Amino acid sequence: MKRVLLVIFATAAVPCAARAQDSAQATAAARALFQQGVECADHEEWACAVERFEQAYRLRSSPVIGSNLGIALIHVDRLVEASERFQAVMRDPATTAAMREEVSGRIAEIGAHIGHLTIRLTGSPEGATLTLDGHDVPISMAGVAAPCDPGDHTIEVHRGDAIVASASTHLEVAGSAEVSLDVPAPPREAISIAPDRATQVLVIAAPPPPSHPPQFYEEWWFWTIIGVVVVGAGVGIGIGIATSGSSAPPSGSLGIIDGRM
Repeated sequence: MKRVLLVIFATAAVPCAARAQDSAQATAAARALFQQGVECADHEEWACAVERFEQAYRLRSSPVIGSNLGIALIHVDRLVEASERFQAVMRDPATTAAMREEVSGRIAEIGAHIGHLTIRLTGSPEGATLTLDGHDVPISMAGVAAPCDPGDHTIEVHRGDAIVASASTHLEVAGSAEVSLDVPAPPREAISIAPDRATQVLVIAAPPPPSHPPQFYEEWWFWTIIGVVVVGAGVGIGIGIATSGSSAPPSGSLGIIDGRM
């Protein structure tokens, strides 16, 4: 049944892919990639088929290519992606009635095998990112029982380039599982405290003396001579006072003032 659907879609690929509004180059490339995907499926090389159909679908999102991509995804156990691809085909107005009937059966078949995984985060998940099997998962999905493929899974919480929490689980076909991760708080940044400005003492050095040639009155010998002259003059004045005048008191018109003892 799966292989017959591929053949039917392959024969219908050319008219579905050729749309007037798209470039001829993109149409030709999508057709070539689609045919390569069919060849990979003929040899049951499903990983190769997925890759070629995905490349073709990015160039031409037609129901034909989308349906074959969904079938290839089933063979590599990517059931959730296959279901989403089939749902897109059902919404496409270009999908024929026969194709809708076939795809509707695929959706029901896949739904019976898809499980549900609940990821719970505790601690400090703010600013962290979440991955499931290496693929980004919105952090808002934490606590939600989301559709998940059966099998082994690895859940990691990242903060920057570091993995701060991780866990592994196994999900049975149509089963459910729950994983709890405790996310540590981000490390506190080191805070440098500036020294108290009130304790700082500002020392202002006195400006250096002006650099000009010394004057004569700044020389040591000038002030030495002045000192000698002053001392000599004082001695002379003292001697003159001691040796001059008589013993009589001074006289004046107002009378005599005797200052002798």
